[in-house]
Amino acid sequence: MRMRPWIVLFVLILSIVADRAVAGLPGTWVSQPFPVGGRVVQEVRLGASAGDRDMVIGVLINGPTSGTTTLLAGQIQMLALLNGALPTFLTLVAAGNAFSLGGPCEVGGVKIMPYVREFRPNAIRFSVGAPIAAALPVAGTDLYTAIDCTNVGDTAYFALLNHTQSRIEMYVEDGDGFRSRNAGFANVLSTFAGGVRPAIAGSSDDMFAITYQQQNGSVRLVNVFASTKLIESNCQLHLVSPPPSTFERVKEMLVFPSAFTGIGMQRRFGAVGDFNLNGTNELTSFLAGGACVPTTVAAGTAAGVSPHDWLATVGIGHPTRDSAYFGNGDAFWKLHFDTGLTTELANPPVLAGGPVHGLGVWDNDSGRFGLLVVGVAPEDPARLRVAYNPTPWNPGSPRLLRSGFDLTGPGTAVGYGY
Repeated sequence: MRMRPWIVLFVLILSIVADRAVAGLPGTWVSQPFPVGGRVVQEVRLGASAGDRDMVIGVLINGPTSGTTTLLAGQIQMLALLNGALPTFLTLVAAGNAFSLGGPCEVGGVKIMPYVREFRPNAIRFSVGAPIAAALPVAGTDLYTAIDCTNVGDTAYFALLNHTQSRIEMYVEDGDGFRSRNAGFANVLSTFAGGVRPAIAGSSDDMFAITYQQQNGSVRLVNVFASTKLIESNCQLHLVSPPPSTFERVKEMLVFPSAFTGIGMQRRFGAVGDFNLNGTNELTSFLAGGACVPTTVAAGTAAGVSPHDWLATVGIGHPTRDSAYFGNGDAFWKLHFDTGLTTELANPPVLAGGPVHGLGVWDNDSGRFGLLVVGVAPEDPARLRVAYNPTPWNPGSPRLLRSGFDLTGPGTAVGYGY
């Protein structure tokens, strides 16, 4: 039987509509919820090497008894997760005092997510086989209250907040092992004394940036040459006066890796945090030479939504353009490094409260850059929701025609989120 032309056209239109619904054209997020251990999610991190189709997941949830936490780790193919497959989580800490899940960073193909357990630095390592959790070889008995890591080339850089000594300590790990870099920065306010949680981000040009809060209330963003340990610039983002003295809530910080802007040799970083301690995360851009360029963008409420009284922010850098994406379930933006200006985008469908993280990815078959974000599911705080959205397509570039039966979505990673 010969199919009528109008039927062919109708089927083609349906195919295109289905294709667009799945692909997530600008402003549209495709999402999928999944359970995590049956208890409230407190922290989450994603990781994947550039070119990987699989991603690793680290999650901290409430423990089986009051005052404890449980650390889980898993691995799954990105596209499978978005299409309803469930990751198999391994319990690394069943009931303990684990917190400050950071990173990820990578050494020799092994993905690393550091965390604090019983006030000592530890790390999850994802390689061939099951993930492994173990203490980092940091000498002494000092107490630590925060940890994060990043990569500068093939070297992983760790920032540890030493509560006992009130300082940030720097460590590195490469093919020669894990070792101390230097004592880092002094007079640092511990997170357990009301300070912000430090964050670190590396770049491809021998630099990293770190944020932390001093005991006098000053929130700093410091740009460091990795190979020489020399400081290029040291910027005050905000001064809290009088300085905090007690823990109130988790105060997350985010720092973007550097990017050249095309305006001379200016280098911009972006930092997001609750600088004014007024329940609003704000964005501050950063120029080489120490100048801060504050913006008026409010990047979501830091007060959070029950059962979380705080809000994290994810940042995802574009690998080939001087731009990055940042935000959470309350607000989401594109940051233009060349101007420091922002463009508001649709929020990912995750809870406007609690943890959020993500990855930059290439679409499975269109070749478009996309955003993969994971946060707490709004309908259930014991679930996570993964959301995917390709960034706006440039109409001047070619795009392959395909039917609605083809799977689209995150195909390969282009690097870590922050």
